[in-house]
Amino acid sequence: MNPQDKILIVDGNTAERRALHGDLLDAGFEVADAESPEQGVALARVTAFDLVLVHLPVQELGVKICGTLRSEIPRAAMVVLADYDDPNRKAEMLEGGADQCLVKPLHQPEFIARIRAALRRARNSTNQSNAAITIGGIRLDPGQRLAYRDGVPVRLTPKEFTLLYHLMSHAGLPMAHEALLKAVWGEDHIGRVEYLRIFMRQLRTKLNDHINPQYLLTDSCIGYHFVEADKAPSLSRPAI
Repeated sequence: MNPQDKILIVDGNTAERRALHGDLLDAGFEVADAESPEQGVALARVTAFDLVLVHLPVQELGVKICGTLRSEIPRAAMVVLADYDDPNRKAEMLEGGADQCLVKPLHQPEFIARIRAALRRARNSTNQSNAAITIGGIRLDPGQRLAYRDGVPVRLTPKEFTLLYHLMSHAGLPMAHEALLKAVWGEDHIGRVEYLRIFMRQLRTKLNDHINPQYLLTDSCIGYHFVEADKAPSLSRPAI
């Protein structure tokens, strides 16, 4: 465990939140508490957390909460603690941004071991954040800020590049308009959905994905997502 590991607990139940806090504190982590996703987001804006532990009433769990926390705290590991085993609910949470979904009861040693494992994976992911992303015929090189379509360089503006990176790094996950606007342009642009549509149209045109989109897909009334890796079209030309 790294001495700087910081964990945020998001739990609407005061007694259970305190119990989780005690277990994690005893294991040597720095711990902060929030009783709602909104409070958790507010804390995350002033503290860089390494892991978010979400434990809320089962009916409140799902894509919306996980997606909100994931969009606001993109680099942290996210572990959801559920009260009972529901495969459909677990699938929703994993698709919404959770890295793990643990079902109570968990013995304390196993719980701590799983938290440490999630932190290790998150650190590895952070270390690889400059690694190139290739999905189908689209290749993005964050280190050099370069983009390619079927091996051909594509000139993107800084905002277009950031938007594409955010979508490709969350390939297959629906990204809400508000989350994309905040991630790329900041809080002042959260309500400017038409602004996002303009940039998506420009990005599709530059990637030759505007006539019949195969990569940059629309989620009606929600936002956009980049196609899942295993559903991406094959290269029409060798990538460089």
